[in-house]
Amino acid sequence: MRNNAARRQAERDLQKPLGRLELALRERPYLLGEAFSAADLNVAGVINSLAGCEPETRPRVHDWLRRCLSRPAYLQAAKLP
Repeated sequence: MRNNAARRQAERDLQKPLGRLELALRERPYLLGEAFSAADLNVAGVINSLAGCEPETRPRVHDWLRRCLSRPAYLQAAKLP
């Protein structure tokens, strides 16, 4: 069962790291530079399940996440049961 109070606290706790991610993506399309990497895969997997990452407040994070989740390998994996 989900604990709504814990979820809301986790969303608050993640605002600072999400802000850092927004700044990091200001100068490059992926976490480590111009190319998608395992770092993007790991972080995108976690962020994909978060609330509190709305496009209007974190546009770079939103665009980066869209790029990561539209990759063919992710789309195939998402179809698995």
